[in-house]
Amino acid sequence: MRKVFRNRTLLKCCSGYCVDLLNKLANDIGFTYTLYKVRDEKWGLKTENGWNGLIADLMHNKADMCVTSLKLNSERARDIDFSLPFLDTGISIIVKIRSGVLSPTAFLEPFEYSTWVIILFVCIHVAAISIFVFEWVSPYSFNMQKYPPPEHKFSLFRSYWLVWATLFSASVSTDVPKSTVSRLMALVWAAFGLTFLAVYTANLAAFMITRVQYYDLSGIHDPMLNFPQDQKPPFRFGTVDGGNTHETMKRNWHKMHEYVKHNKFFRMNISSGIEAVKNE
Repeated sequence: MRKVFRNRTLLKCCSGYCVDLLNKLANDIGFTYTLYKVRDEKWGLKTENGWNGLIADLMHNKADMCVTSLKLNSERARDIDFSLPFLDTGISIIVKIRSGVLSPTAFLEPFEYSTWVIILFVCIHVAAISIFVFEWVSPYSFNMQKYPPPEHKFSLFRSYWLVWATLFSASVSTDVPKSTVSRLMALVWAAFGLTFLAVYTANLAAFMITRVQYYDLSGIHDPMLNFPQDQKPPFRFGTVDGGNTHETMKRNWHKMHEYVKHNKFFRMNISSGIEAVKNE
């Protein structure tokens, strides 16, 4: 391969499927060739100023033939001629596997967020207020008076304290209501708290175990790709500058293309893209 620098030319060797194919063609047809690397190191993307990369060199007759894994698309096929495809492929998304990473909210994962909202903002308040109301109307306690009997220290605050302590099985001092209905309500809440704690601790161990994590993207229409700035932190993604994926993104997914372009997430080649993913 011939790589041209400003003041000298460097000769290097190449290998791979395309080079083997080129050698086979040269032997069968009978021609010699000189390989060189395009100056901008791009595959070929049509811009406002025309084509760049490999396609530009073919269009400007700087090269007679391009031998590489160049993807065929309608935009390129209008200006250059392709051989029969020797490989069918598509667009794949590479994400980093992160071992031993736990989410800061892992302790909440045993239940859905909606379940936590119901427990913290509905169940606890209903249980605490119900216990206090039953205690307030009981003739053996408040008897619908403003203050309880002197020997009975119970209040709405102490009712909340009882509910919280029962839910998490906390070994703290609590005041027990005198009313039979209030005590029955407290027993029902204790049964709920016991079940809640058993299910929570059983599932928590599985969620807290150090495990392999990665961005589980559902496809090109995944919200992380379509609304990257709504993620915390913002989701970063890119592609090879001037490649077929770049052209496809520019043509079909304008918002994604503008996001990558604005944040300069394009990479010069696949190797630098993989390194960027590994080091993110």
